[in-house]
Amino acid sequence: MNSPLPPLDSHAHININIHPRALLSLRAVILVALRSQDEFDHVVARDDPLAVWGVGIHPGSVTHVQAFDPDRLRSQLDRTPLLSEIGLDRRSPVPPAAQEAVFRQALDAHDKAACIASVHSAGRTGRVLEILEGHRCSTVVLHWWNGTAAQTRRAVALGCYFSVNIRNLRTASALHLVPADRILPETDHPYGNRTPRGQPGDVGAVEGAFAEQPHEFRYRVWRNFGQLMDNAGATERLPTKVQGSISRSTQQKPPVNRGFSNGQPA
Repeated sequence: MNSPLPPLDSHAHININIHPRALLSLRAVILVALRSQDEFDHVVARDDPLAVWGVGIHPGSVTHVQAFDPDRLRSQLDRTPLLSEIGLDRRSPVPPAAQEAVFRQALDAHDKAACIASVHSAGRTGRVLEILEGHRCSTVVLHWWNGTAAQTRRAVALGCYFSVNIRNLRTASALHLVPADRILPETDHPYGNRTPRGQPGDVGAVEGAFAEQPHEFRYRVWRNFGQLMDNAGATERLPTKVQGSISRSTQQKPPVNRGFSNGQPA
């Protein structure tokens, strides 16, 4: 698809040792979801023009949860506008109480920082929403959301955004309840795009599922992303080229597309 805007992948896992040229060759803006605070310290000095590296504490890892340091996290969020990924996981070997303690402390740090948070909720959607109550939900992105209709309505009412990948779209039953201005595309590479050619940034299948003319969806999600970052007061913390794409999405009128309605795939 020819577009003045690059693809936006709002949640992907990438090897921290990837060469800058290889990352740039993906020709997409990627919000990189790291699983640990140590991983973030490894990449903090990078200056990739199209990538935002996020600090995370993945709930599925005993090692990462045990190593969590809230003071260190607050310092790390001074270096990135992305807290990714945090949350709860029903299948994790980490005891639920330990997961919840880290999740709450990470959200407390998020609330005080100019950042957004990508939240994992596999098998724990209801509990995640309970914990999100009282936090700054207008800067929370529910990644690979599989909540019920009632839970989805509750998440929308809280102000959350939602990032969806193609596998997510094929299995989730309530994403049609999400307003169009709260949707972001993701690959969750390598988990959400398990094809021989799947790579970070390749959100074309999601764009195609949401619109007969993917141009409009791409403009829409860039405007959504711009609003999300504005909610966090974090737009100026993004790489210059990413800020430029946000600006272009608001200054140029996208093609008319009648196949897109209220966040529901056409």
